[in-house]
Amino acid sequence: DDITISSSKDLSENLIGNSIKSVISMFKKYDLKLNKKKNKIENIKEKKNGFQVTGLWVGHALPKTTRNERRYIRLMVRVCENEYSAKKYQESYHELWNKTSGLVAKLNRLDQSNHKALRERLSNIFPLYDDNEKNQIIRVCKSVLRIDSKLELKYGQVDTINKVYGKLGILSRNNKALSRVWRKKLKSHFRTMPTKKEIWL
Repeated sequence: DDITISSSKDLSENLIGNSIKSVISMFKKYDLKLNKKKNKIENIKEKKNGFQVTGLWVGHALPKTTRNERRYIRLMVRVCENEYSAKKYQESYHELWNKTSGLVAKLNRLDQSNHKALRERLSNIFPLYDDNEKNQIIRVCKSVLRIDSKLELKYGQVDTINKVYGKLGILSRNNKALSRVWRKKLKSHFRTMPTKKEIWL
């Protein structure tokens, strides 16, 4: 949800203003809003050691994370390891693990060192669902299967179905057979389900 407009040449204030207005008009077309507090206009000539664009350090030829951020990501993995035994079923741990996993994925996208080792450590401490959450997922599956698949699905319905698939994926970590049964039922019921992107366009 971050947008960066860059140029290798100096731009006039008028051109910069028009470029921002163009983005705002695209937002309005889809009923989205711009957070004006996060607007920044920067010039690399004004930065001694490069500067950050959408959280990435661009002081070199290729974008990278800062040393402090890499240290922070390693710390987050360690926190997950420390909390796994006592909190692996709790929603707070699911949120912590997902956040940390996203940070490690960022290292992977930027091809930075140590991301493989961090990913392997996270794969040993997956968040899990307990029996209460398992039963809730089954109830949601049954509810979703009552949707008439012959009618054109709405964006919200497709989003809900995709979230159910995601939960079934987590459930498969410690209950593969049950997860497989319900995934099969959903796929059989929604044989021609469009993607959210297809509905959006």
